[in-house]
Amino acid sequence: MYRCSNCGAGMRYDISSKKLKCDYCGSDCPVDDHPLQQAEARRDDYEVMVFSCPQCGGQIRSTDNAATDFCSYCGASVLLEGKLVNEKKPAYIIPFSRTKKECKEIFSQCVQKAWCVPDAYKDPEKLDKFTGIYMPYWVYDVSQHAEPTLKGSRRDGNYVEHCNLSFKIDHNYKYISYDAAAGFSDDLSDVINNYSREDIKDFNSAYLSGFYADSPDVREKTYMEEAANASCDMTMAAVRKEYPGVTIQKVEDPVSEFNAMVENVKEALFPVWFLTWRDKNRVSYAVINGQTAKTAADLPVSLPKFLLFSVLFALPFSVLFYLLPSIHPATTLGIYLVAGIWAILQNNSIAKTYISREAHLTDKGLLLSTESGRKQWNADLERKKAKEAEEKRKREERSKKSKSGSCAVIMIFFISTFVMIFITALLEVYADTLENFLRLLLEYAVPGTAIILSVLILHKLYRKSAQYDLIRTILPDTLFLSVTVAAASVMLLMHPVEDLLYYIASLTVFAGIMIGYLGIFRRFNLSCTRPIPNYHERGNK
Repeated sequence: MYRCSNCGAGMRYDISSKKLKCDYCGSDCPVDDHPLQQAEARRDDYEVMVFSCPQCGGQIRSTDNAATDFCSYCGASVLLEGKLVNEKKPAYIIPFSRTKKECKEIFSQCVQKAWCVPDAYKDPEKLDKFTGIYMPYWVYDVSQHAEPTLKGSRRDGNYVEHCNLSFKIDHNYKYISYDAAAGFSDDLSDVINNYSREDIKDFNSAYLSGFYADSPDVREKTYMEEAANASCDMTMAAVRKEYPGVTIQKVEDPVSEFNAMVENVKEALFPVWFLTWRDKNRVSYAVINGQTAKTAADLPVSLPKFLLFSVLFALPFSVLFYLLPSIHPATTLGIYLVAGIWAILQNNSIAKTYISREAHLTDKGLLLSTESGRKQWNADLERKKAKEAEEKRKREERSKKSKSGSCAVIMIFFISTFVMIFITALLEVYADTLENFLRLLLEYAVPGTAIILSVLILHKLYRKSAQYDLIRTILPDTLFLSVTVAAASVMLLMHPVEDLLYYIASLTVFAGIMIGYLGIFRRFNLSCTRPIPNYHERGNK
């Protein structure tokens, strides 16, 4: 602990003055002038208290002897267990420059704009639990030394000039960063990772006074490929800026083309304000960049508020439909099927997001922190490479077979002409008015599309969600929605005589849509929360 030289009380790093400050006597001290820091500067390690959560096993570190009674990882109100250890120093640190007061105001403004957010996310007492944590990042230094030649084109009116851009690259990109904590989800860390590298300093444990720190449990080579690609993106951006009038073709393998190589990897601690909500066996997080105030949060939706705003939104349309003349029963069912198709598409989108989140497919750091995750990642990577190789082979075959682009133009002309003639014939034979033509679409195209989507999306979701618990969560409401839409579509294609059958089918589709949207709502909220972390299973951090 950094103690005050005047009264012996503990000191903390004060963000406003950028000094160590004693809250007891009010004295302050420059960070580098404290006697303890001067002694630690000659060592490769530093003394730190490691606090562990007895429930989830998450660990945080601090130079103070006291810890919060609230776990930032699982949201449990527990007394953290601490022990004194010596740890290797990180290479760099960016000190906090945003205070907790600023942080609370920024987040309050964000949630005020989200009308359907539960009231618990706006509770001032809860916002006071924002905790300052230095999160570990791997910072990569990437060099590029090459003389590439890129293909491009320049347009001047109707004339297109093709050109080759040859230039010399001699770049060294420093501090390309990726979070090194498996418990810090990539979808949150990527959003707030806009740190200004100008404030990077050599590590000094005095900056930890009054704050906490996490330690890396993601291997340093995990993001080497991403760092090399990021450097290539920066090079391409510079080239496009240098040649604003030239359209540059995509480089198939920029890492090899630019000879991008990771020269150095070091650990750094970056400031993050961290807030946790816990709901039974799920948690959600809000994180704010402690330097730039960039914010990311898991914000679920309140069902009562969602239903209230839905009713208010639907009222004007209800009045509009009431004032319209009566609609044919088949047209009514067709309209419901259109709504059913939209519900199926939305269900597919939310289900894919939920599956990816639960299987950690979007969190490379967490996925590669376990042996099973590494096997899954490597298998997916091999499938992706095989697919890309197959697509490349097909492109090459097509380029060899096609003698010129005129054949494609002629084919497009004849196909478009045929489609126009076909549509005109349908209009002349089946539709005297626009209403009849729309009825034709609703009675044939809509049910056919609904049947195809119902079967394909069910099959796609079943294959993607290989885990039983994911299938169990997704299947019931998805199956009900797809079956009701498909069954009603088949009935519409059969053209029954009795109007009552159309209205019964419409009510069935309506029930399917309601149950489907409740499933969509539930999965959206699940995708905005995360399972409680269990660091015990990963052997701690």
